[in-house]
Amino acid sequence: MPLSVLHSFIHQTEEKTTSLTISLGDDALFMTLSDKVNKNRVKLDLDEVAGLAEAIEKNRSWSAFHTFTNLQNVESKNRISYNDGFFSVEGEKKVAMKLGESERAAFKRVLEFAFNKMIERKLEQGRKFGK
Repeated sequence: MPLSVLHSFIHQTEEKTTSLTISLGDDALFMTLSDKVNKNRVKLDLDEVAGLAEAIEKNRSWSAFHTFTNLQNVESKNRISYNDGFFSVEGEKKVAMKLGESERAAFKRVLEFAFNKMIERKLEQGRKFGK
């Protein structure tokens, strides 16, 4: 199954355009951070999506940091900046973000939607194999 794009955050300046695209695959959520030069992709399983959503909810001081076990990076660091915030993929296992309230709400809704879709797919797979 190809990835279906759930949401895209785009930041454009005179120097470059950077995008953070959140896509849903068969068994994972993918966050792709890219500009014309760099492209990083983070692959999150069900538990990691839940963990990131929880980190965003609990950490109200504008920043949320989450460490994953499975990052697929092209570059060691890539970052998108917007308004007063940012989203970055750093190193092999770290996602860092500084979210304003509107960005936090949008990002959380996307993660919740993805989480629910992933649960639905797991249940459907269970029913198929259970027969």
